[in-house]
Amino acid sequence: MHRGRLISTIARHKVSLAVGLILLIIVACGNQESQSVVPLVAQVGSEQTGTVTLIPRGLRTEVVLKVNPGSPENDPQPVHIHFGNCGDGLGDVDVTLNDLAAGESVTLVDLSVSKLRDGDHAINLHKSYPEIRVYSACGNIPKR
Repeated sequence: MHRGRLISTIARHKVSLAVGLILLIIVACGNQESQSVVPLVAQVGSEQTGTVTLIPRGLRTEVVLKVNPGSPENDPQPVHIHFGNCGDGLGDVDVTLNDLAAGESVTLVDLSVSKLRDGDHAINLHKSYPEIRVYSACGNIPKR
């Protein structure tokens, strides 16, 4: 092979490799889900409010709750992701999260952020285990 043709072939391969890498980066960045912040609204008789941050972790989601603490005698407080929406539309529990203690809870769940952002999920904070039917705060996960 002549030196000129060899250099030309090498150059074409480098360009092809560079284009391939650029396309791979574009595709990877396009598939990235962004984190979502869901406000928790106090329910009747409660003063607890806060936020839930949904952080994508591949096919899983890290759910981080930061809530102004309720009464210490209510710790730990159960918290769940329910089907439906806050209020009369709140459905069954889909995912049980780690208990809220001292205003914080972190849980890694086996659902992607996009599955949680289907418009049919809400995060519900219960007053305590003895009063699990009393809701302290709730937030609807918005549809993507």
